[in-house]
Amino acid sequence: MTGVLGLVVIVGGSLLLTLLAVVLVRRLVPHQVMARHNDVAGFVYATTGVTYAVVLAFVVIAVWENYASTREIADHEASAVGALHRLANGFPEPHRSAAQAALLGYAEVVIAVAWPAMEDGRDPTEGAAALGDLYAVYQRPDLVAAVNAQQYGESLDQLDAVSVTRRERVLASHSGLPEVLWLVLIAGGVIVVAFAFLFGVESSYSQAAILGGLTVTISLLLFVVADAQHPFRGGFAVHPEGMESVLQQFGHPTGPGATPAATPAP
Repeated sequence: MTGVLGLVVIVGGSLLLTLLAVVLVRRLVPHQVMARHNDVAGFVYATTGVTYAVVLAFVVIAVWENYASTREIADHEASAVGALHRLANGFPEPHRSAAQAALLGYAEVVIAVAWPAMEDGRDPTEGAAALGDLYAVYQRPDLVAAVNAQQYGESLDQLDAVSVTRRERVLASHSGLPEVLWLVLIAGGVIVVAFAFLFGVESSYSQAAILGGLTVTISLLLFVVADAQHPFRGGFAVHPEGMESVLQQFGHPTGPGATPAATPAP
């Protein structure tokens, strides 16, 4: 569950359960009984809390780095498409138009088809077909014969970059934490909060504030991990701004009313 609603449900629900537990525990067990063991409980709790904090911090950093690297991959793919379009300006006609039309068509498929598929957790197979069409244009014997060898070599390098970054983007769309790690994170959070109930605090308001703050902190971090573990979904989703910028840069409109790029002649 992601978005504002997910944030309210996860954080608000966790806080409500914690406050209700504070009321229940204080009615069942006097705080004086708990206070007798504060010294021993404090030592054990410090070890448990630090261990969980290290694990949670490591997961948050790993998820954020995966999100940042996915954005970089998407930007590199768009940059490679843009470089190919500029290199094609030096091709003689009709090869220039064919190559640029195939490039714009690939960018459109990425934006209109591949991205929604990744947001739904599906494989963007149409992108593979569009990439195959792009390779078919650049491998035509008449184009190879008509284009300068150095320029053609540079174009193939950029085309390979498009292929590599596309594959990395697709693989990143399936990223996520293993279920066993989620079990550890959730169970660890519950244990850390539950262990804090063993401390005897004279003021019920102080105990509620301490446990409430601890619960909100842990649940907020778990929500960030849940929302950012899939880089193409949720509030942290990577959007195709780079590819949209390429289309706009070369005078091709984007959006629902955009005119599709012409399909290159076989």
